[in-house]
Amino acid sequence: MNTHRDTTGGCIEYDYHGRKNTHRIRYWGQKNGQYRRISHTVHGTHKDAQRKRIQLIAINSTTQALPTVGEIWETNVYPIYLQRTQDGTLANNTLTMYQSYWEAHIKSVWQHIPIDKVRPLLIQQWLQNHPSAYRAAKIILNAILEYAVCFEMIDNNPMRLEYFHPNTSQKRKQISLNSQQLYTAWKAIRNRWIEPAFLLMAFGSCRPSEALAIHTEECRYENGIFLAPIKRQVLQTQAQTTNRLKTNASHRTIAIAGLAGKRLWELCRLKSHGALVSNKQNRYITRDKLLNAFRQTKFPQELPRFTPRDLRSSWQTLARWELGLPPWITERMMGHKGQGVTAQHYDRPQAEQFRDILAKAYAQHRFDKNWIFD
Repeated sequence: MNTHRDTTGGCIEYDYHGRKNTHRIRYWGQKNGQYRRISHTVHGTHKDAQRKRIQLIAINSTTQALPTVGEIWETNVYPIYLQRTQDGTLANNTLTMYQSYWEAHIKSVWQHIPIDKVRPLLIQQWLQNHPSAYRAAKIILNAILEYAVCFEMIDNNPMRLEYFHPNTSQKRKQISLNSQQLYTAWKAIRNRWIEPAFLLMAFGSCRPSEALAIHTEECRYENGIFLAPIKRQVLQTQAQTTNRLKTNASHRTIAIAGLAGKRLWELCRLKSHGALVSNKQNRYITRDKLLNAFRQTKFPQELPRFTPRDLRSSWQTLARWELGLPPWITERMMGHKGQGVTAQHYDRPQAEQFRDILAKAYAQHRFDKNWIFD
């Protein structure tokens, strides 16, 4: 099928349905009281189709502008995102983020602008004056414009261009605590409700959302190794869980050796059921509350300032450089797919394999043998 587009929007499809000298005209105009996409079949030459298209546009078009950015978002793009969350292909947190991008950055500037009036120069001027809107533009404004291109309202998506924008964000320094620093931090939060979350992240590779969703009745202690399945995560601002993890590879069993694993098993037996990390009402703790608890904790001054997210990278460093585990093992223990066809499609390690290989590594490198708690 050959297609010709022109600057008025829409297209002419030549040899429509494989029939020679048959053309399908598509354009935007007024029909049945609505401004909509109109189609018409023409039997004749290419020039016949072009002449007929000009006539139809003159007869059926309207002075009404194309839909605005806001109209496309509200009636088309946002409903698609909403349907994806219901289908399970888009996380609720992601939908919430997209809504906030629209409200905070896109709506006030572009809501009432007709889609064909969104020009590169206007975008460049906007981003120079509002550099914090760049990410919202790349996701939300781009999605709206792509929808308009797909349905032939405009010919090109101006967000496909590269724009200059001042970089106002300050990249946070990556922190990785060594085993002695983890020991110092552990002593500072010992017997507090954040202790099990700390241990799960610092010695078990858990993401914060994963650590907050582990149930005590699902855990076990075998051969000196604490084992816990990762099958759900807690939402950032709501005390609720979802079975949808970051990736499919995130579904795994974590293994924790040494004093940390022994302490977690002790905490599990004290609680017996429900979330291992929970409040007095036995409800889940949100990620925001966990982050605030870490910020409010007075850790020793010799420790660098760290967040719960830094504990996962600390585990990887400890596992790689103190326990001596190779990267292809630590990747799987962290819930990453790994590199290469074999790692991504064939490698399926089980909990017992994590248990045995960690027990062997810990027996050779007991990094916590001198740790003492009151």
